[in-house]
Amino acid sequence: MTRQLIIGLIGEGKTDYRFLNSIIRRTYEELAFDCVGDVEILSVQNIKIDSDTFPEYVFNAAKKAYQELGVMILCVHTDADAKSDNDIFDQKINPAIDKVLNEGGEEVCRIIVPIVPITMTESWMLADEDLLKDEIGTNQSLAVLGITNKPEHISNPKEKLKEVIRAAFAKHKGRRKQLNIAELYLPIGQKAKLEKLRALTSFKKFEESAREALIKMNYLIID
Repeated sequence: MTRQLIIGLIGEGKTDYRFLNSIIRRTYEELAFDCVGDVEILSVQNIKIDSDTFPEYVFNAAKKAYQELGVMILCVHTDADAKSDNDIFDQKINPAIDKVLNEGGEEVCRIIVPIVPITMTESWMLADEDLLKDEIGTNQSLAVLGITNKPEHISNPKEKLKEVIRAAFAKHKGRRKQLNIAELYLPIGQKAKLEKLRALTSFKKFEESAREALIKMNYLIID
């Protein structure tokens, strides 16, 4: 018998949902190969909730996700906005999880999986360099495009991504309309190789949390 898995996501903005939906689903589809029996990963449910203090925001999202959509695992995205995720976990993620577990009872989604890119979501978009070049439509070298550091070592990956687009299109000025960064989130999220993302410590932390969630649900059994 095939079991279905319903996953929800709360993100910081529209582009984060576009990028992360497929990343989350594909990650769980890979993990499902190690699960007991057949597991069908359904489309990720985007949870929209009014902003509040972060713990309250996550608590309300976990309640809505469970009661209205039957969400079994809630992915919670927030950027680190720094070279380390320590402060985000200490000040936002852990207090939010504690509130859900201590105050939610059985009426909330109690399994929370954090997604905390270093320094922001766009660092993940830079992980698959070949895909990025394909989506932009350039064969220029990474050095010419201005990518000389590892994605998680770039202080402002969103601005770096814009610089890469400008550098790629400078060579073709007047021949085609310059790409808007907003056009990249969906296709890169759908196509980025997970093995490329695994070079990022923040993605590996997400993947491990995703795996732990399946263990808690007894979908995945540790020998």
